[in-house]
Amino acid sequence: TGGNSLFGDTVQVEIKKPMPRNCEEWSDLIRLNKEKELVGIYLSAHPLDQYKLEITNYCNATMAEMAANDESLRTKNELRLAGIVTAAAARTTKTGTPWGQLTVEDFSGSYQFAMFSKDYMQFKSFFSTGYAVLIKGKMQARYNNPDEFEFRINSIEFLSDMKDKMLNSITLTLPVNELSDQLVKVIQKISTSNKGNSTLAFNIYDPKTNIKIKMHSRSHRVKIDNGLIAELNSQNINYEIR
Repeated sequence: TGGNSLFGDTVQVEIKKPMPRNCEEWSDLIRLNKEKELVGIYLSAHPLDQYKLEITNYCNATMAEMAANDESLRTKNELRLAGIVTAAAARTTKTGTPWGQLTVEDFSGSYQFAMFSKDYMQFKSFFSTGYAVLIKGKMQARYNNPDEFEFRINSIEFLSDMKDKMLNSITLTLPVNELSDQLVKVIQKISTSNKGNSTLAFNIYDPKTNIKIKMHSRSHRVKIDNGLIAELNSQNINYEIR
């Protein structure tokens, strides 16, 4: 910018722009939480995206179904749910007994779990926002009131610890008339480049007679992740994950 001196001369004054400080970059979870705090929704991604494959194929219930008290949940021997802890509160009853409320969110919505006495003491270490957790339990009739059901938690584990254990096997479904040396080489290349601990199986069927033969690979075990799925999809190979 320019200005006049006492002697009529023009003096140039350069004002430097302030430089931002060097700060540590936010983690993905912190960034996503800031997005939701500001606009009410996750914008660029969802904190569970890295577990989406496992959640889709392993979990058999959603938080939305829990919130709606879906009757179908009562018929399952074990319910498996996963999500991000978005709120956690430690409480105390009038008699001084500790209990807690844990709110967990997945892709469908959120649900608040209530834990009392022994359950709370066993799982209170998971009462921290931002934790990605896998919850297992069962719907059971309330004590002295068989017409009402409640969810009883059997276990809570970190999703990061369970990620490689949730998917045990993948079965490739192949019509016998499409089997060829080229396809065998493609499958061998895919399995070799995605080595892991999960079982690789094949479901060979005849489209005309609908006769099916299931076989397991003895020499190859694979890692079931987005990379493997992308390669199978690129080859139009049908699969089932368990």
